[in-house]
Amino acid sequence: MASYAEYLKKVIKENEEKLKAAEKPADAETSVKTGSVSSAAKEKAAVSSSSATGNIMTEEQLSAELGKIDDMYKISAAGSLPDPVKYERLEYDAPTDEEIAHNAASSLEDYRLSEISGIEKDAADRIQDKENEKISAAMRAEETAAETTARYDEAIDDFRNDVLKRGLARSSVAVNGSEELQSGKAQALTDISGAAAKEISELDGEISALERDKQKALSDFNIAYAAKLTEKIAELTAEREEKQAEVLKYNNSLAEKEREDELALIKLYDSLSSEDGTVPDDKLAEFYEAKYNVIRTYLSGLDPDTASREIRNNPLLRNSVSDFFYYRLYNEFAGESL
Repeated sequence: MASYAEYLKKVIKENEEKLKAAEKPADAETSVKTGSVSSAAKEKAAVSSSSATGNIMTEEQLSAELGKIDDMYKISAAGSLPDPVKYERLEYDAPTDEEIAHNAASSLEDYRLSEISGIEKDAADRIQDKENEKISAAMRAEETAAETTARYDEAIDDFRNDVLKRGLARSSVAVNGSEELQSGKAQALTDISGAAAKEISELDGEISALERDKQKALSDFNIAYAAKLTEKIAELTAEREEKQAEVLKYNNSLAEKEREDELALIKLYDSLSSEDGTVPDDKLAEFYEAKYNVIRTYLSGLDPDTASREIRNNPLLRNSVSDFFYYRLYNEFAGESL
């Protein structure tokens, strides 16, 4: 044991400053050089050693406190990973073919009704014009017939008066002349009626033609509307397929992102697993300092001889701290025995 003590004394003398610089972080360098410890480590040690009674601690309690510090500082892969992220998928309630057909027809309904109304109104206006012409033709025929009847009646009266004056009332001249005038009157009225009937018949033919034109226009529109409706259904169907493709693409990208995240977590887990049970480099000095404080509390509660034996011979103490902190403890509790 004496040779080991000599070795420690030599190491302390030759390497103390180098160990301080290498094992303490930059922001703790000043406190190490002055022989003090960081407040964070003191707080860790104070919290960790709170379960001990006063400053007197058994080795079992010391081991438990050192274990608590391990738990506080050492990396645990299992406790470091978040749960895999599940992204919210898009949902698209795609319309059925029947719904698309209904929607297409609904979107064109105002157009359909407007076009049909326009065709029917135009035909109705034209037909009404012809009906008005028929009424006018009938009225003109009645007026002409009335005028013609009046002229013939006047001529017949004049003829009768003339033959009476001449004393020919019962003569063949009177009879023939009267019959001729009556026959002319009848023929004139027949001609007027025939001309009116012909004109009205022609107007009826034009009305029938207008009706046929209307039906043809409606039929032509129905063909055009059917084509327009088919085009609208194709447009809505393409829109449905485009949205379905967009949703599928987006949801597939989420699935791919989840796979990437899962692979990243596996990689991270593998990385952490390789460090499982280690202390991060930036916490290493603080970790050893916290253990130093707990061990020092433990040794301070022992009598000097026991404390000297413990720091010399107890592997728990030697293995719990770095060389730097171990040498400090050794100097404090067993230095005079070197």
